[in-house]
Amino acid sequence: MLFLRVLLQFQRVLSLLQPGDHIIAMDDLYGGTVRLFNEIKSISQGIEISYVDMSKEKNIEASIKPNTKMLFAETPTNPLLKIIDLEKLADFARSKNIITVADNTFCSPYIQRPLTKGFDYVIHSATKYLCGHSDVIMGVLVMKDAESDNSKRISNIHNSLGPISSPFDSYLALRSLKTLALRMERHSSNAEKIADFLESHPKISKVIYPGLESHPQHSVAKKQMDFFGGMISAEIKDGLKASKNFLERTSLFTLAESPWRS
Repeated sequence: MLFLRVLLQFQRVLSLLQPGDHIIAMDDLYGGTVRLFNEIKSISQGIEISYVDMSKEKNIEASIKPNTKMLFAETPTNPLLKIIDLEKLADFARSKNIITVADNTFCSPYIQRPLTKGFDYVIHSATKYLCGHSDVIMGVLVMKDAESDNSKRISNIHNSLGPISSPFDSYLALRSLKTLALRMERHSSNAEKIADFLESHPKISKVIYPGLESHPQHSVAKKQMDFFGGMISAEIKDGLKASKNFLERTSLFTLAESPWRS
């Protein structure tokens, strides 16, 4: 399904829940998702939300309640690039009859495919890597089983409310998909070189990148990702002033809302 705006696709998935239901979500999430959870769902619809470090399986088991109906995962997360074992999480949720949703924006389906690991629903901000040219705003929802009762309910609501992408935006998305493989491979190879460089730099205290062996979930990333993606997080020594100075002096990087333009 294509949506006119980012996060509309997630709102459709949330329509499966009732007041009083409980969601377990990753503790490191895209800010727009957190706003949707905190300012809309937990207030206006009475849905309970727990934020948990889902990269540690014991945390998920400890957070399960009788009213838990959904697990929501980002992997890698935004911005700390934590990795969740998708297959293990899906198997656990299935044993508890809990719906699983993954935000796969940071990977795109070229790098990682949560549906093949057992997830029920996958969302993408197609504005980012999928479209990749900063000229489309679009959300995508992909279903494992379009004929299930839950999926039919989502489809009916989507058909009734109709916030679908325009024909021209859909055309631009199709144009972008033709270069997705090339772009994602280059994003990943560039990021790996930059991460290696930063990890040995004397002014960098920490580099977070799934492709580095120093990443705490590197082995999980190797198992479920075909490449390691284009996103890197790093901590600069000497605090906030040094970090601002670094950002102001870069000539190739752009300080932008969406760093996906290629």
